[in-house]
Amino acid sequence: MLIQARKKEGGKPPVEVVVTDLTPEGCRIEGEFEVAEGAEVWLAIPGIAPRRARIAWALGGAAGCAFVFPVLGMVVDDVAGAVPRG
Repeated sequence: MLIQARKKEGGKPPVEVVVTDLTPEGCRIEGEFEVAEGAEVWLAIPGIAPRRARIAWALGGAAGCAFVFPVLGMVVDDVAGAVPRG
C-alpha cells in the first residue's frame, strides 16, 4: 500500500509523506522528514478526515503514528481498496 499524504507538525509547513501501512489505530509513514518520538502531528490522508496522531516511533525517514481517535475499519478498507495495486 502506497498512499500519498501530508504531515503537519506545529507551525512547520506541511510535508509530503507516503503511508505504507494503515489500520484503524494508526499508520506508518515514510518520506524526507524529521520527527521526534512523542510529537503530535496532523495527517491528511485522502479519503479520511484530517487526523491528529502521536509519533510512536521514528527511525531514518519512517515513523509509526498512533491516531488520537481511531478511524472506522470500513473507512480504512475503503481507502485501502481505492489504492492502485502495482
